[in-house]
Amino acid sequence: MKNKLFAMALLIGAHLQVTAQNFSERTNSIHLNFKEPINGITTLPTIVWKTPQLEYTNSQQNSIEIEAWVTSESPLQNLKITVIAEGEASGEKQIELIGIREQRIKQNIRLADGENTIKITAENSNSGIISSSRTILVGKDAIADAISIDRKDYALIFATDEYDNWPDLVNPIDDARSIGELLRNKYGFNVEIVENANIEDVFIKLSDYGQRKYKPQDQLLIFFAGHGYFDENFGEGFVVAKNSLENDKAKTTYISHNRLRGVINNISIEHIFLAMDVCFGGTFDPLI
Repeated sequence: MKNKLFAMALLIGAHLQVTAQNFSERTNSIHLNFKEPINGITTLPTIVWKTPQLEYTNSQQNSIEIEAWVTSESPLQNLKITVIAEGEASGEKQIELIGIREQRIKQNIRLADGENTIKITAENSNSGIISSSRTILVGKDAIADAISIDRKDYALIFATDEYDNWPDLVNPIDDARSIGELLRNKYGFNVEIVENANIEDVFIKLSDYGQRKYKPQDQLLIFFAGHGYFDENFGEGFVVAKNSLENDKAKTTYISHNRLRGVINNISIEHIFLAMDVCFGGTFDPLI
């Protein structure tokens, strides 16, 4: 089986948190020097990056040209560029300033293989200090290993609390809607919730996802919430669908873990996380 399928049994009360990679500009770090006398209100410099604009970028080249604008209402006093490679400072450049309020930085920076952080620090005459940084991952595998900025995250959630032949449940659909709302609004997932599905509905929907086209870094979360069952004679766990029979000795009306594992593994997406909030969900892994 491909090494792209992960299973986890979750308890109802557990807190689920899925994070998709977020590409945004870093908020400037602010420092105030209270050891120096400050007259009136302290104003801070502003640092605006032109290149690179993203907080995290990747490069196969060992050099990069940075460009940024530093402005301040009061005259700039100190301005420096610091390069940190793999957690250790590897270089620093001080820029001389003479009473100016605006400075353009355009500098070619040599980078080492691995993680490099370029930090700009600006101080004005009011002792207001601000810094802003960009991180660049360098190396021949940097592009391949990086998370693509055009990646899409999908969530397919199956939740059942009304059954034809099994006792009804209270929480699954409410939990599914809460999780779906969190994934959609906070983490930008494309969410689809399938409620009270028959066994046919489950596999038709999984087949639909199996026919879609995905990009290399796309991710898919599949979540099941409802009844589960383990059969000692078959030595296998099952997900109970809305129309599963309670007394089904052959278990043909149940969703077997073996079939589910094979169908999900056949979806042509490289990153899949399967979460099962069902009884005996932990037996989805044959090693367990």
